[in-house]
Amino acid sequence: MPINPKQLSICIFLASLSLSHQACSSDTESTEPEPTPFVVPDHPYMLVTADRKTQILENIESETLGHIYERIQTQALKELQTPEPGTWEASVHGDNGEVALFNAFIAWLYDDADAAARSIAAMDMLETNWDDHTQWGINIRMPESLMHYTAAWDFLSATAFFSNEQAQSIEAKLTAITEQFYDYYVLDAFYRGMALEVAQNNHPIRTAACIGFVALAFQDHPSAKEWLDWSVSELDYLM
Repeated sequence: MPINPKQLSICIFLASLSLSHQACSSDTESTEPEPTPFVVPDHPYMLVTADRKTQILENIESETLGHIYERIQTQALKELQTPEPGTWEASVHGDNGEVALFNAFIAWLYDDADAAARSIAAMDMLETNWDDHTQWGINIRMPESLMHYTAAWDFLSATAFFSNEQAQSIEAKLTAITEQFYDYYVLDAFYRGMALEVAQNNHPIRTAACIGFVALAFQDHPSAKEWLDWSVSELDYLM
């Protein structure tokens, strides 16, 4: 069965979750200061770290992994979709987020200015009017936009093609969307109960994974620790 890159993103986060969970847990009887969340100061760090670049370049020279990279290149050249005014469509932003991620990966891997420009163009199309969505069950479709755009931000932040202003702009967009998403599906008792508590399946898993992913990336946000604590707790319970 072929690997779905959108599902793979969630698996990567779950693999890193043990690190964040260990770093965030504390002994209530200890007098030691509360540990800070998991932090890796250098970009990239959300999906891979900088020391993996040489190995990746070697791997994609092989026949099997070379085919995977060819697919990444093909997906990176997909035409961006224009969101409909007045609504927030998860499928549109998810597809554009995938284009942003693959181009950001190529920009980082090969120091490719054109790929960086395509990634930034996709980021410019991301909108923050998440509350205008009209789709029930949108929570299971949020990893495609939140996780892809966040990983794209991370890769581009390791290049010379991403200004501080551009980085801050996409961070502001992603945290604004996450805040609305968290308020709607976690803090609202009705939607939390209907979408996350009744069905112990991909609904709470996907919701927690993408909220925690954003929290790990943007730890300076005032709500990041709350988002990460809930995400870790939810995934720990489900697992």
